[in-house]
Amino acid sequence: MSDYKNSDPFESYYVVKNINNHHSIWPDEKEIPIGWDVVRGPAGKEECLDWIEKNWSGPSLT
Repeated sequence: MSDYKNSDPFESYYVVKNINNHHSIWPDEKEIPIGWDVVRGPAGKEECLDWIEKNWSGPSLT
C-alpha cells in the first residue's frame, strides 16, 4: 500500500475561492483557473486545508 502523504507531487498550494464562495486548494505550480481567486498561500497542503476548515463555513471537509 502506498503512503498518500508521500505521494503528493506538489510541495505548496494556494487556497482559492470562486464567485459562489466555494473554497479549494490549488497547486502553486499550476495556473489558477478562471473564476477562482487566491485567498491564502502559498503554503503547505495541511496548512491550506486547516485554513479552509477554520475560515470557511461551507460543506465539511470530512
